[in-house]
Order: sequence, then C-alpha cells, then structure tokens
Amino acid sequence: MSTKHLIGEVFNKALNKKIPVYLPTIWNDIKRLPEVVDPAVKAAALTTVKIPFENGKLFKLEDMQQIDELLITSQTDPNNHCSVQGRTISGVSIKANHAQQDQTKQQLAN
Repeated sequence: MSTKHLIGEVFNKALNKKIPVYLPTIWNDIKRLPEVVDPAVKAAALTTVKIPFENGKLFKLEDMQQIDELLITSQTDPNNHCSVQGRTISGVSIKANHAQQDQTKQQLAN
C-alpha cells in the first residue's frame, strides 16, 4: 500500500520540470483515506499550493532546487491554508510552509 495519494503536479522552475503533489495516507501515525476526499476538495488544495509554489512565493530558490515532490499534510482548515512539505524523491524533508488561500497573505518560508 502506498503512503501517498497523487492529486496533481506543479512546475518546479528551479528544476525546470513538473513534480508530483501528494496527500499522505499516513501522517504523524494517523491513517487517512484521501481516496474518499471529494475531488473538488483535492482540486482546491492543489490550486492553493500550485499558485505560490510556481510563483516562487512558497519556498526559496535554493530549497526548490532540492524539492522533487510536495506533500500536502493538511487541507484547508479554519486558517484558510494548506500545510505543505517540500521533499526529495527519497522522502527527505527539505522545507515546510503554509500555502495561503488568500495570496496577499502568502509568506516565503525561512
């Protein structure tokens, strides 16, 4: 059983290629069932992450050079953001940040 559920792709301009975006099926020892999440919710989460990532407003360029995949660890919540992990293909976490639904509130990860 895979521990990740593919919901789409984003373009990583630092690597000049598309990379996958996943929802985890297991996160912090909690089993999740992303395959039963409404497709509209998955699409909204992907859009929330895609815009700031592709515009370079989610992670610094030097971090993006190491990021081969994104993992959305929480979907939109009362704070109107998605928690995102930028990881290598082998699963090493590079950086985490929150992708804001309101793009005027987006801040670059330190």
